[in-house]
Amino acid sequence: MSGRAHAVPFRSDDHDLSAHVVACERACGRDDAGLTDEVARLFEQRLDRERPLWRIDVIDPMADGHSALVWRLNHALVDGSTAMRIANAVLWDEDSDPERSPFEGMIGAERSVAVVTVGLDDLRRVARAHDGATVNDAVLTVVAGGLRRWLEAHNGHLGAVRVKVSVSLHNQAPANGSPADSPGNRDSFFCLDLPLGSADPLERLGAIRRAMRVRKEGHDAQQLDAMMRRLARVPRLAQFADRVLTHPRSFALAVPNVPGPSRPVAVLGERVQALFTRAEIREQHALRVAVVSLADTLNFGLVADPTLLPDVDQLARGIVAEAAALVDHLRLV
Repeated sequence: MSGRAHAVPFRSDDHDLSAHVVACERACGRDDAGLTDEVARLFEQRLDRERPLWRIDVIDPMADGHSALVWRLNHALVDGSTAMRIANAVLWDEDSDPERSPFEGMIGAERSVAVVTVGLDDLRRVARAHDGATVNDAVLTVVAGGLRRWLEAHNGHLGAVRVKVSVSLHNQAPANGSPADSPGNRDSFFCLDLPLGSADPLERLGAIRRAMRVRKEGHDAQQLDAMMRRLARVPRLAQFADRVLTHPRSFALAVPNVPGPSRPVAVLGERVQALFTRAEIREQHALRVAVVSLADTLNFGLVADPTLLPDVDQLARGIVAEAAALVDHLRLV
């Protein structure tokens, strides 16, 4: 159900799910024709504006013994993709043998870190020569290659790993009218699958470039930012959405890439030789790879829980090897 909506304060009984998950009491045919008539009747109604704008009507039993769920969500809260993520997190049953992230698990207090540096100019030239790819496309390509090498060494599954890609919105004015360059957190993100099956780094770069282009042209990060700002008016919904979007089903690891100084810099007269950033891992995400540039270098900082992801140094070396392989492949074509 779509249309304009306004946020309202939660009442003391808003946590009562019986107001949102409701058995169909109306006598109606329980065959396919009766079901479509009932769905039409439900969509003639308006959702209760005094409550969070969603409802599930349960039609049970149908003529074949099954049940039907009619789930109505106002588009002011979520779009279709986010609705599917919510359903994946809270509605569908767990698979009996789900394909999990290799980096998922309850993290402890131990940490292992590794840092490596690769040439920025070389990766930029490779990216530009391959269908106008970006440096960030190349970064994700070498990270994917490093993960592939690590998984091969640890007998892991070479399918795809879903990553969270941060997107800075500091060059865009927020909806509240503040200046575009106002301080504070103005980051959003989108998620995409890194292909690990192919050992060819150029093939991997092409696949990542195409996937990134789709998400950028669809303004995924901006739409997510706008949705979260709307949900912030209703704290419980905002907390729920945050849990969904940070669940391991949404992404396996985050790979933030921050542009640093484009020229050499100094502190108290001493030139800075290297600049690294390390981002803390969070619940059920045992690895994080943070990237920052300095002049003509790209610097990777890896943080991991060694009880879940051993040999983080090996993963870091794999990233360096993949960057070299990507540059060498371009020279050969």
